Amino acid sequence: NVQSENLAGVVFDRYSTADYKFVLLSSWGQGYVGHHSTRDFQFDATASFAHEPGEDHDVKVTIAGTTVSVYIDGKAVLSYAYNALLVDGKLGLMSWGLDEEPSSSFDDVRLSTSNPDYLDESAGEALLAAHEADVADTPAPLTDDELVAIFDAALLQLFDADLISGEQFAALMDVDLVVVDLEGLTLGLATAATLYIDIDAAGHGWFVDATPQDSSEFYLDVDSDHLIASSDSEAYGQIDLLTVVMHELGHLLGIDHSDSGLMAETLDAGTRVALSEADATESFETYLPIAYSPPATNDDDDADIIDVQHPGAFAFQASKVLKFLQDFL
Repeated sequence: NVQSENLAGVVFDRYSTADYKFVLLSSWGQGYVGHHSTRDFQFDATASFAHEPGEDHDVKVTIAGTTVSVYIDGKAVLSYAYNALLVDGKLGLMSWGLDEEPSSSFDDVRLSTSNPDYLDESAGEALLAAHEADVADTPAPLTDDELVAIFDAALLQLFDADLISGEQFAALMDVDLVVVDLEGLTLGLATAATLYIDIDAAGHGWFVDATPQDSSEFYLDVDSDHLIASSDSEAYGQIDLLTVVMHELGHLLGIDHSDSGLMAETLDAGTRVALSEADATESFETYLPIAYSPPATNDDDDADIIDVQHPGAFAFQASKVLKFLQDFL
């Protein structure tokens, strides 16, 4: 959340106090993407957004390669492509205005990345394949679009079954989805507000159900009370992505592993764990009162503040003060 009486936002790709890029929101309802160099400030893109005096805004800045995109209160507002990578400089927060002490506030600041080099698998709740894969061919890699489609279907099923509230549904829609090569038998991992899914289901390959609202590819095994893939179905021998996503959503809602059912620690290939199973249903119903919200990752009120004077930066302002809250993570 960002609120400011002047301008406030995010600094990225920062190399020094004179060389950085920024995203700023103004108290007059204007958003800016720009950069600063030895030649002063430059606005590279600008757009207006709905704003009332003193209003807080949810701001999401995404950086992918050379492109920065800005979302304000869930709506895409700005995007700009530079001619060089944007992920090798420092990050920080920025407050800027005419006053000697510009008034801005930043709440619930968090940083996430899709770079697997920074993934600490011990920090999350993982679902493992029950056995190593025994396949001759390399499975097709999971795509982002496939993951998003199954994630949306899983959320709808949980909501339609009254297992999550509307507030939980909306909050879980903000979860970051990342396809990555997880270690060993790990199929999925939930950590903070990010859901990581292995690229090839630990070598088994993913069953990405084109009709996730039904389970026609499976039959009910009365001994295990699980849905088992028919030998002639596309799901046979593969890991069911819908089950894995629902399992990890359970972790994001605060549910621990159980001995059986949807929240069991392992999953067999060719198996779907249905929500109709008693233990899975009871698990979600038990935790219904919990409202999921992404945790803040920094509460350090003593982070370094650097004051930098930039006289004449804007033609329409005579003087201003620029403040950085750098290295906040």
